[in-house]
Amino acid sequence: MNRSGLVTGVVAVAMALSACSSKGDSTSSGFGVSSSVVEANKVIVLPNVNGWDVPYAAYHKDTQNNDVDGAYFRGDEASLFHAGVATQTEDLAKGYHEIQKNYDVANFDGYSYRVRGSERIYNQPYSIIYGRQHNEVTAKSNASLSSPTLQLAKNQFNIDQIVGYDTPSSQMPTSGTAVYRGKAFSGYGGTGELRYEVNFDNRRGEGRITGIADTGTIELNRGYIGDVKLGAKTMRGIESSAYAGGYSGNYQLGFFGPNAEEVAGRVTLSGSQAGIYTNGKGQAEIGFGGQR
Repeated sequence: MNRSGLVTGVVAVAMALSACSSKGDSTSSGFGVSSSVVEANKVIVLPNVNGWDVPYAAYHKDTQNNDVDGAYFRGDEASLFHAGVATQTEDLAKGYHEIQKNYDVANFDGYSYRVRGSERIYNQPYSIIYGRQHNEVTAKSNASLSSPTLQLAKNQFNIDQIVGYDTPSSQMPTSGTAVYRGKAFSGYGGTGELRYEVNFDNRRGEGRITGIADTGTIELNRGYIGDVKLGAKTMRGIESSAYAGGYSGNYQLGFFGPNAEEVAGRVTLSGSQAGIYTNGKGQAEIGFGGQR
């Protein structure tokens, strides 16, 4: 491919910082953070080629000739904004969003592509969980009218990125408890509700997700606060096992906000029981976030 055409689209998700009070028993430490610092950390990086998302095309490389994100590109744009344009997304309201992503690429590297799917985004004051659902991605060579149509992806869903202003280690609460409530979402079964309780005295947390039709109740088993890697970043968080309807898996979450006001993370379940949308590895992914 012509690697000079590679453009890394950076979409900065700008937040109008609102006052965020602590709920539950956990005592606020009084730390604050400016809205500009929050905005600088809520950045979704969406690789693209010539302004287009061409997912699941295994031969695509970055400028150093390395496979990009497991050999596919994750997105062409975020929410209301175009690929390759750094835009402050003040128009993206807090809460959960589903945005259809249907387009055709007439000619890229000698192929024509058809992409059908949607973005699924949960936007919190200090963090954002971004998922991509690909209902279908196909490619057809332009060299011959009789060339076969290649199916690159069908019914695949990934939690691509979890980013935000993560809680500095020095500012993590050391006493009290907090209950985090918010949303969870998958690629097929709609949204559910998160309830997650953290005991900062004992440095542990556990919870559950309810209401997602294709998984049933997901138990987020007890885990302990430590260093967790979410994407490319290591932060304070919790990781442990998960269980849903006879299928096991694991979850990871990070703490976000100057006083650990939020959690955000993903669940990965083995097997394809969790609906027809999997991550391409025989696993189902569920994104979640919550505030205390």
